[in-house]
Amino acid sequence: MAELQGVIEKEKSKKSKTKKGKKEVRQASSFDLDAHLGYRTKTHDNKSTKLFGYDLFAGVAVLPVGVDADEMPKLMLSMTLRPAAGDTSDPTLGALDRLDDEGYEVDELLVDRGFSFKRPEDWAIELHKRGISQVQDIHLLDRGVKDYEGIRIVRGVPYCVKTLDELIDNPPPPHFKVGPLKKKATADERLNHERNTKALEEFLDVNAKLQQYAFVLNQNASTKNDPFQTQWICPGKAGKIKCELCPLSKDYPADRPVVENPGPLATAPKCCRQATITIPGPVLSKLRQRDPWGSPKWIESFVRRSAIEGIFGNLRNQITQTIKRGFCRVVGLVKTSLMLTFEAVAANIRLVRKWAKRTSLTTDPLTVPFPPDHGFEELDENGQICLAEPFSFDDPPDDLAA
Repeated sequence: MAELQGVIEKEKSKKSKTKKGKKEVRQASSFDLDAHLGYRTKTHDNKSTKLFGYDLFAGVAVLPVGVDADEMPKLMLSMTLRPAAGDTSDPTLGALDRLDDEGYEVDELLVDRGFSFKRPEDWAIELHKRGISQVQDIHLLDRGVKDYEGIRIVRGVPYCVKTLDELIDNPPPPHFKVGPLKKKATADERLNHERNTKALEEFLDVNAKLQQYAFVLNQNASTKNDPFQTQWICPGKAGKIKCELCPLSKDYPADRPVVENPGPLATAPKCCRQATITIPGPVLSKLRQRDPWGSPKWIESFVRRSAIEGIFGNLRNQITQTIKRGFCRVVGLVKTSLMLTFEAVAANIRLVRKWAKRTSLTTDPLTVPFPPDHGFEELDENGQICLAEPFSFDDPPDDLAA
């Protein structure tokens, strides 16, 4: 048996006077020698951030932005099981490499905010080597401002040094996408829909103003020592804002924002005195994305993660796969992986058949509809359906009843 040791944070309850924040070290034993104690997101169902077991890494196929959702079913393409609390970069990159070996072309990867903590050399740079652009929600701790030679680096994008703080400090809305209000919505649902819609509109409005101060990518300027180096043009020279340090900007349209008090050119940052500025790869590579975080294009791309969450929801749903603690009676990484593989295959088959029925594409043998289920029928001694009374045989037959 494996010996486990973990730190448990006690929380105050009605039956206990234990103060919140007090920590207690507990020891336990487990028959599963491969499983580890790890972290999970606390939800209404699990009611804890602690778990003992494994982390599942799954690759789900999603369609490009703008393509009809019914062009293909959303299926799990790859699966890796690892002990909890382990590295997440290595198994994910390994899954991407296996997909590439199998002929799948992956050019975008939708990931959650946890990957924004990864070191560039362990994650973002490895994706860049594979020609993959990540689409990720950025963690709150990574949304601050960093300085590089007078340039304000915000969420992997360079901005003018005079970018207003109130534009940068723009908290995300409760939902990046607000669907239409259903017909018979309650008063509370209408109120929440109105609040969410207003919050999203305000966020997008502030973010649009922020993007006017963003530098414009001129070209990749890779070198042997820094293959991820890039060259940028300041927003004044790119025609996005008016600035005294850029004389040509005085002729820009009146709707362009004006940089207040830019200071003398002699003491201005290098980016204001040059036509372009070169930024080393490590400065931006960790959080850089194809579309700036929070922009309409980024939102349109990121909301496709609902397909990924849908797969995990299908695996956990009590009326589908019902994967939860105790779903199988085996232990160990190999055996548990095998049982999860069966569940993933069954989920994929069910989703394919459901998609085929909805789109009327049932020519493949896997998607042919099942014959009608007429229930059970009483058969006579010759195996024929009995259509009328009275029966001339025992019910059930004596030999079967015995």
